[in-house]
Amino acid sequence: MVGLKIINFECDKDLLNFIKKNSIKFVGSGAEGSCYQGKYNNVYKFFEFSTKNKYNLKDIITEDEVKNDSFAFPTELYSVGDTLEGYKARFISKDYFSIDNTFEIRTISKFNFENFSKAYKVFLKDLLKLSKENILIYDLPFNIMFDGEKMTAIDTCGYKKVDKDPTKDNISSLNGAMELLFEQWFSNSKKVEFQLKDNNIDNFINDVYSKLPLTLKRRVSMNNNYKFKK
Repeated sequence: MVGLKIINFECDKDLLNFIKKNSIKFVGSGAEGSCYQGKYNNVYKFFEFSTKNKYNLKDIITEDEVKNDSFAFPTELYSVGDTLEGYKARFISKDYFSIDNTFEIRTISKFNFENFSKAYKVFLKDLLKLSKENILIYDLPFNIMFDGEKMTAIDTCGYKKVDKDPTKDNISSLNGAMELLFEQWFSNSKKVEFQLKDNNIDNFINDVYSKLPLTLKRRVSMNNNYKFKK
């Protein structure tokens, strides 16, 4: 953690006051806590709920240790004693996978599949780099964001270094995230299962396309430069 800034607080209340003082607005809450948009293109995470995990400072992988553009590792850690109670990281301003933008059949035609295909391939390359450093990723299906051009993983504080090659597990986590996210498009009509095999995202995209109603296929094709299989 050489060069990493760690700030220790007397109590959670002091930490929350610090975060709010340096924030523009409240962004939202998840299973473990709340996020606030910072003033300089960053985000603050504050752990506050009873379901939060107990993260030890010495176990946290940070951005000064791992340079990887697809994964938003913490840049500043906030502790109470030896326990991580918050952190600062890069802010992702837009997310097509968020609850507010949950995929529905009626909105799929607006999605840029060409950009998504490119973004996935970059993300997979960066995931393999982490795997070579024996870093096992965590909870990816619920913490992957796509801003229309780039995919980014957030809430990386649960990642850890392991004694075995984590490549297989990491790829399985990525595939599971894609399958879960795209199934949401069909959640309001019928249950459709997807499987991403051998990391072939283009075959996967065409599988999604094949399951769309005919009228929607036309709209999707009109709004995309992506070459769908007939």
